[in-house]
Amino acid sequence: MRISSVVRRAAQVNADALASEYLDRRQTWREFEDKVGRFAAGLRHLGIEDLDRVAMLALNSDRCPSDFLLRC
Repeated sequence: MRISSVVRRAAQVNADALASEYLDRRQTWREFEDKVGRFAAGLRHLGIEDLDRVAMLALNSDRCPSDFLLRC
């Protein structure tokens, strides 16, 4: 089971529930799943495939978790 399956299930069951809160930003599970999907689609568009490795340097914030839960 991929961890993205957990996010997908949370979005199905609790779509409008709070998934994360950081400073003044809040996002629901539906928004979080959508963000993960868009990020993964962007990587696929760049030619990244299953089992490819991708390095990332980012600030510590609420934006990082979605980057690690990709559905490539």
